[in-house]
Amino acid sequence: MDFAVRNAEFEMTPSPKMSVSEFVQKCIGKLMIHEGFRGKVYRCSAGILTVGYGRNLEDRGLSKEESLYLLENDTVDSIKQCEKHLGTVYTELDDVRKMVLVMMAFNMGIHGLLGFKKTLSFIRQKDFENASKEMLNSRWAAQVKGRAKELSEMMRTGVL
Repeated sequence: MDFAVRNAEFEMTPSPKMSVSEFVQKCIGKLMIHEGFRGKVYRCSAGILTVGYGRNLEDRGLSKEESLYLLENDTVDSIKQCEKHLGTVYTELDDVRKMVLVMMAFNMGIHGLLGFKKTLSFIRQKDFENASKEMLNSRWAAQVKGRAKELSEMMRTGVL
């Protein structure tokens, strides 16, 4: 595996036998073996919330760049889930209304979105007025308040 050193400000005195990049790659290879990978948050042997290859979430957390990378991946996944599970109900919509469904799927998962049976039925009929009302007539809307109002308005008007 070839890992690029992502931090442009990173400096290290190279070993006479290895370049900085080779040194980092060797360290990563060993750390991957030692730490193992866990895709879900867990508590390490010291009781610290950890994820991935030993990322200490309590002390290090995530950088904005890392969070944006995850957000992009999750957004693309939400789009794929909408395409897969909603089919033409999704693909035949204008971009703004597609965005509404993607954001709902991102927020509550595709199965949460699929629970909006009346809303989806109105969308299928291109009755966006009633679809937007149904969005607000939900436990989700009570939980996310302003977000639900904004997305409902986007569904009703088709305007971003």
